[in-house]
Parts: sequence; C-alpha cells; structure tokens
Amino acid sequence: MKTKYALIGTNIVSIIAVIILILYKGDFIFKFGEDIWGPLSTFFGALSGAGLSGLIAILVFYKDKSYRIKESQIEKNDNFIKSFELIKMWSSSALTSMESMKANIKMDSPRNKRAIENEIIAMSECIQRLEKINDDYIPREIYKDFIDIKVNLEYISTLYKIYVDSVEWISTKTGNIVNFKNPDYNVFLLENHKKVEPNLKKCLFKIIKYKDELK
Repeated sequence: MKTKYALIGTNIVSIIAVIILILYKGDFIFKFGEDIWGPLSTFFGALSGAGLSGLIAILVFYKDKSYRIKESQIEKNDNFIKSFELIKMWSSSALTSMESMKANIKMDSPRNKRAIENEIIAMSECIQRLEKINDDYIPREIYKDFIDIKVNLEYISTLYKIYVDSVEWISTKTGNIVNFKNPDYNVFLLENHKKVEPNLKKCLFKIIKYKDELK
C-alpha cells in the first residue's frame, strides 16, 4: 500500500513537471503571452508543491503506522513472555501434584489420604494462579491450549476431591480399616488421570514450543 501511494505521488509530480516544461518552451498548442505565463507558473508551482507535500505526508503516515504496529507487537510479545513464565511454573507444579496423588491413591493408609488432600489444596492454588493470567496476553495460536490446561486441571482436581470424600477410615482394635463408599471409583479415577496427564503435557509443550520460536 505504501509503494502504491508513493508511485501515485511520483506520477503526479512528473506530469506537473512535463506541463511546466511544455509551457516554458512555447510548444503548447496555445501561445500564452507573458501576462498569463506568470499566473500559470505560480499555479503549477503551487500545485507541484502541494503534490510533493502530500506525497511526503503519505510516506510519513505509513512509516509512523509501521513503527506503531511494530511497537505494539513488541509489547504483546513482552506480555506473553511474562505470562508464559507463570503458565510454565504453575502448570508444572500442578502436574507434580497429580503425580503425587496418583502414587498415594494406590496405597491404603490414612496418611496417604491426608497427602492427597494437601495436594488438592496445592493444585487449587495452581489453578487460581492460572486463572489470574490475563487472557489478552495469550496469542490466539495457543489460546486453546492455555484454556485446555485450566479445564483439565479443574476436572482432575474435582475427581480427586470426590475420591477423598468417598474414602473413610474406621478404627478397630486391630488397626484402621479403609472403607470405599464406591469401590469402582478408584479405577475410574486412575483411568481419567491416565488420559488427562498426557493432554496437559501436550498443551504445555505446544506453549513452550511457541515461546521458543517467538522472534
């Protein structure tokens, strides 16, 4: 677009220059007297000056516009890079909590239940931190991955909360006995964990890759 307007401006100036040259040499079909040459030369001089001024204004406008677009992109990249560090940190922390919960769910002990409860609290903190990240700072190319991370973390956290609520420990003379209100839920939870974890890692990897390729 910038080149187009530059060519138009150049053509206008060239045409004006040719007309002035023809008039000056007296080759124009009408022979103007000295009394009309002065006003015409003044007119065409002003016209050519206006054309040059317009051309310069157009070039300055597009140069300024290009500069502002570049500055805006730099600002967007800076905002994303700062957000990226938070995404990477809190997503990685949540994945660590998930690994810990998966290990504890396989062990029948009151201590393991408390460990899962603590990890649920830690994961909830990670989710809250991710929710506070400004969505406007996330490029649209990876926006869905960012949303998927938050949704999957919320989902798996809810499943573990249900698990904790479904387990109770009964004290007896011989020791503690675990009572599963829903025995099949254990299997259901682990199957979903197995699906969610790789999806989370995939989304996080895509965000990391996008950041590394950012110019």
